[in-house]
Amino acid sequence: MKTKLLSLILLFFFAVHLYASPVDIMIGSRGYGMGGAYVAIANDPSAAYWNPAGLSQVDEISIMESNWIFQSVDDI
Repeated sequence: MKTKLLSLILLFFFAVHLYASPVDIMIGSRGYGMGGAYVAIANDPSAAYWNPAGLSQVDEISIMESNWIFQSVDDI
């Protein structure tokens, strides 16, 4: 009985850490490979995600596609 009670108490106190983390997918393989430290040198189409001012450094016309651009918020 004490073991079950202790297990139940521990479950309630540590349930805060038992959740799925949100998906944090960075845009572009170059920025992802740099661990997210791509803000200062964003000079390709992924600059729209990392640093929109970096779009002024893009010299050619290019197209980029990503399925993870939009992240919805469910808990409002």
